[in-house]
Amino acid sequence: MSDLPKLIELKKKFKYRLILDESISFGSVGRTGRGLTELYNVPATEVDMLIGSMANGLCATGGFCAGSIPVTEHQRINGTAFVFSAAIPALLAVCASEGINILTSTPSLLETLQDNARAIRSVLDKVDLIEIPSHPASAVIHVCIRRHAYNSSGGMLAPGAAPQPPKHTKSNPAVLTASKDHFEHDWHTEERLLQEVVEEALAQGVMITRAKRLRGQEPWEPRASLKIVATAALTRKECEKAAGVIKAALVKVLSRRR
Repeated sequence: MSDLPKLIELKKKFKYRLILDESISFGSVGRTGRGLTELYNVPATEVDMLIGSMANGLCATGGFCAGSIPVTEHQRINGTAFVFSAAIPALLAVCASEGINILTSTPSLLETLQDNARAIRSVLDKVDLIEIPSHPASAVIHVCIRRHAYNSSGGMLAPGAAPQPPKHTKSNPAVLTASKDHFEHDWHTEERLLQEVVEEALAQGVMITRAKRLRGQEPWEPRASLKIVATAALTRKECEKAAGVIKAALVKVLSRRR
């Protein structure tokens, strides 16, 4: 998640408009689910436009835009629903409204969700060969293979061994440079290893997935990762048990690459 106070500092310094996408954080982040502004205790008026999808936190469809009256009126008048009469079905509009009512009247749901996310992370943090770049407050947990954990042939490096960065060739375009301070990493190798973890976890009764992306569409390519989404529908014990299965799958797959 973005460092919102820093973004606002830059906004004021360089005089630009800040549009904050809360599609993932709305309904899951913050004491009452209001997203990053609540998490960082930043007034919503400091953000020019708060936008997001209603498909995630509210189990509906469509999206929302919050801001000053001139901004929201412009969006309303020029929006698809107004211009083409393509509003979302009434059933889903009511569903989104009821979702907000549930979040407002049952704050314990968010406490359970955030506690479950912490429980999952506490188990996975003990695995040495992975890293979790996700924000600690996020219910969406991405798990990456730690940099330099494998060599160019796809095998895992022994402790203390010097990594050999793979060469970028036409036959291996997935080798990406993160920064001058890091060796290159092989996206294809990471994807293959993570898929083995997915299959091993599924064999033990826990279904997870890799984060799926269209490569070559962004100037900065995200790392290959497992995507785990915490839920308030499970108990803490159930989350810890599932995280234990994922941990065992990670250790099994990555250890045999040493």
